[in-house]
Amino acid sequence: MLGLHDSFEYARCQNCGAMELIDVPHDLARYYPDSYYSFQAVDPSPAPSGWKAPIKILRNRAAVFGSWGVGGLLALHRKPWQAAEISSWLRLSPVRSFKARVLDVGCGSGHRLCRMHTVGFTDLTGVDPFATDRQIRTGLRIRRQYLSETNDGPYDLIMFHHSLEHMPEHAKVMADIRRLLSPQGACLIRIPMAGNRLIEKYDTRWVEWDAPRHLVLHTESSFRELARKNGFKVNCVAWDSDRFSYWASELYQRGISLVDPATGLHRAPSEFFTTAELKHFDELANEDNELGKASRAAFWIVKDDPR
Repeated sequence: MLGLHDSFEYARCQNCGAMELIDVPHDLARYYPDSYYSFQAVDPSPAPSGWKAPIKILRNRAAVFGSWGVGGLLALHRKPWQAAEISSWLRLSPVRSFKARVLDVGCGSGHRLCRMHTVGFTDLTGVDPFATDRQIRTGLRIRRQYLSETNDGPYDLIMFHHSLEHMPEHAKVMADIRRLLSPQGACLIRIPMAGNRLIEKYDTRWVEWDAPRHLVLHTESSFRELARKNGFKVNCVAWDSDRFSYWASELYQRGISLVDPATGLHRAPSEFFTTAELKHFDELANEDNELGKASRAAFWIVKDDPR
């Protein structure tokens, strides 16, 4: 990603195919510079307020939770742009109210939580050991801490958006999820997946290796076993790769870093690929998703014994 060209070794489990980084650096800060994408400053739009607030809340509730009536008609007329993405996170959770308590683990600057706050959620917390403590708005807070240091549960929804793979000792992470999740709550875990078609094509140039930030890369079977052993059941798996896995891996194949060292920003795919090539990457990613051999997947887990 950063063009540092350091080398690392992973061990692969012969039974489940999961991969784990062997030589974890003592100081990972070098690999999470201030310019790291998830730390970029956010300037959230304000939540609905004023005399139009009840109307906007009605519309947003219909757009996010799929309700109809007047709100549904308003959403058809003008759906907030964040609604589809947020709805995809919630679709297999019990969350049906903007008052639900939500925890985003590895939240960075809080981009996702800001989107949720903008549509009307009122109790949002993000934790990240590399973030800055701050109260962004009423009902939206970021804490510089590890998940193990979080003690204000229960939460109705806990989310890991490509953060679990950055964390060691996944059994302990699962124990913390169980401790913080409400009895009927759900946890969404989105992760890169080992055993996909891109590893077969790009080998060590597969972008999702992302060494040494990615400590553990699961297969579907290894994640299901992790959940089962720690008192969870997997309600659903959704494969959700997109063109990024292909075009970024192609850059690595050409010896080009994902981040431009001159600007500290991610490179734009349009600088290197034609519209036709990017469309082809979309088609390949969609095919990977359909086959269950994609670079990324989302798992919704719930307590097997809700206590």
